[in-house]
Amino acid sequence: MVKAPKAELPSDVVNVDSRSEDPVVGMLSNFAETPIELDGEWYASVEAFWQAIKFPEGSAEREQVAQMTAPNAKRAGAAVETPLNIEYGGKLIAHGSPQHHYLARRALGAKFEQHEAAREALLETGDRELTHVLYDSDGNLIPDSWSLPARVFTSHLVEIRDELKAV
Repeated sequence: MVKAPKAELPSDVVNVDSRSEDPVVGMLSNFAETPIELDGEWYASVEAFWQAIKFPEGSAEREQVAQMTAPNAKRAGAAVETPLNIEYGGKLIAHGSPQHHYLARRALGAKFEQHEAAREALLETGDRELTHVLYDSDGNLIPDSWSLPARVFTSHLVEIRDELKAV
């Protein structure tokens, strides 16, 4: 971990962090308690979806992780070796690939489509820049995810926000 002082962000920047004291910001996080249905399957949250797909399609592990709270799903996903490929819809998808990122985009889209409070929270950010910089409880900067980098995650949020504003 890299020890770095938490930077104060300008007021026109929103740092999407599940631990934010701002409930609007927390609602944008993958950890928000916003169950989603995607392709006929139910997931307790976007985070549960993201961690569940690390497990083989049709496995008991995938089904269990899909229903876990976000923190428990994150721990379950972290406890296994990240697969080189994930199975989804009967296809193998390279972990961290554009196709893998598209699954995240679809899960996020489902969240904002299926939950009015989440949709309103995203729209409430207006045109503000969205970022995703995380620190652990000791103030250490958490390295960016290689499987869903912050820039990809926030670009999905901005894209969805723009689509919602156009409706």
